[in-house]
Amino acid sequence: MVANESTTMFVDFSHVMLFKNLLQKAISDEFLRFEPHLKNASNRFVMECRYNAILDDVNKDINVAFFNLLASKK
Repeated sequence: MVANESTTMFVDFSHVMLFKNLLQKAISDEFLRFEPHLKNASNRFVMECRYNAILDDVNKDINVAFFNLLASKK
């Protein structure tokens, strides 16, 4: 995020799958429901790590994007 001055936090979904199956299922099945909570958590993470280069404006939102998701057909 700091290197390219992006406000998007990219998360490797394979890491989420290794951590907890329930979390992986909740995010993959109901992303829109959990998106506000994920954004809030990422904002708090950035504030705690003091990434001042990213958050010159404290009202700036940090977006969360997942990659390496498993393709599923519904």
